[in-house]
Amino acid sequence: MPGYNSNYGGATLQIDVSEVAEAIELVRKTVSDAQFHQILRRTFTDAGKKVKTILRKEVPQDYEVTASWVGGHVGWPKIEGEGARIRAVVPVKGTRGSIGGRFKVTGARGRPARGRRYKISAKILKGIRSTMPDRLPHQGGNPPFMWNGVAFTRKYPNKAKPIVHVVGLGVPQMPINKSKEDVQDEIVKVVEKRLQHHWEYALRR
Repeated sequence: MPGYNSNYGGATLQIDVSEVAEAIELVRKTVSDAQFHQILRRTFTDAGKKVKTILRKEVPQDYEVTASWVGGHVGWPKIEGEGARIRAVVPVKGTRGSIGGRFKVTGARGRPARGRRYKISAKILKGIRSTMPDRLPHQGGNPPFMWNGVAFTRKYPNKAKPIVHVVGLGVPQMPINKSKEDVQDEIVKVVEKRLQHHWEYALRR
């Protein structure tokens, strides 16, 4: 079964195209093997090219990020395989956005003194204020603190970078979390539309 696969810097978004499986099988029965491969290749190339547009539209509806920032992390599609094993791979890269940098801090109280912990809140999800935990297990296990409007944490025993930015999400994680369903729906629509277009073109020739 042909598929759509986007590699997100270690995470993978699998797009389920089973909704168009019947249409793909019909195409297979009405054209030659060479035409079938060409139709699918063109279909998934078109879908891959639309990923940047789709992510620019859908991700900012769920996260406090701009369309231009999202689009800047989406690469060009690469088509792999042939026939029923064909797929499009779209690279989406980028580091996680910092709290106080990419993501606006909406509240910070307390002070980095013994027995006290900062309560730092930031806008990451659209319309929701996210509060950082007292300790950050994925960034060294120490509490966050504010410095010049940006959140940091001490990352022992990292001697090269003992103090690092506190980070939220990056573009690679967003389409496989809250935005996943909408992204998948939009890509499937493109696959359906472009499959129909290339099939009709092949039949007219």
